[in-house]
Amino acid sequence: MALSDHKTLIEAFNSISGTDTAKALGWVALDTKFERFVTAAVATAINTQADKRIAHVEFTTHKKVRREPDGPKDSRVDLVILGDRIPSRPGKYLRTGSEAIVMRYETKAGQLFDFAPRARTKKRYLGGDLDKDLKAMGSARGAGLFFISEISDPTRCAKYFGGNTASLDDALSTLMRNVTKGEVVTQAVVSCGTIDATDVKIHMIVFDRV
Repeated sequence: MALSDHKTLIEAFNSISGTDTAKALGWVALDTKFERFVTAAVATAINTQADKRIAHVEFTTHKKVRREPDGPKDSRVDLVILGDRIPSRPGKYLRTGSEAIVMRYETKAGQLFDFAPRARTKKRYLGGDLDKDLKAMGSARGAGLFFISEISDPTRCAKYFGGNTASLDDALSTLMRNVTKGEVVTQAVVSCGTIDATDVKIHMIVFDRV
């Protein structure tokens, strides 16, 4: 897949920098898990630039273990880009094989300090789940996104910060090791500005399937 295939995504993501949306995402990144919020922000930016609704955010949930109907569930957030708007949704979930779909992105997110070795974050949260989603896509046209929030003073993120830090290079190395079914094709960054007296950035890493 060529870099040009992600042009719509990258232009929309870059357009968020310096806006009120970026600032709002900065507050969200400090306070809670931000995967669905940043995915929705990108979809909104795509639709704004196109002046029509061609980007959809989809939430899917399935049982992790089929033998345990009441067991824990896996949740997935997808960003779906269509070739043109559709007059109505045929259902809650756009079928992967639909001709209307130009690209389906499987999305995941994490804090930069999650990648610190001493943080002992589970592999699934450091690209493992994204790798699994890419494997499950089959022959569908799609790619993967991993968003990383970088907070200059991570102590402001008291809900999750455990005192360990990592560099963006460390995080990229870990992702490239854990996402075996994808390779990094490009990355971009949104500046959220100064939030609660600390600078916040959100990095987007784009994986093509291999």
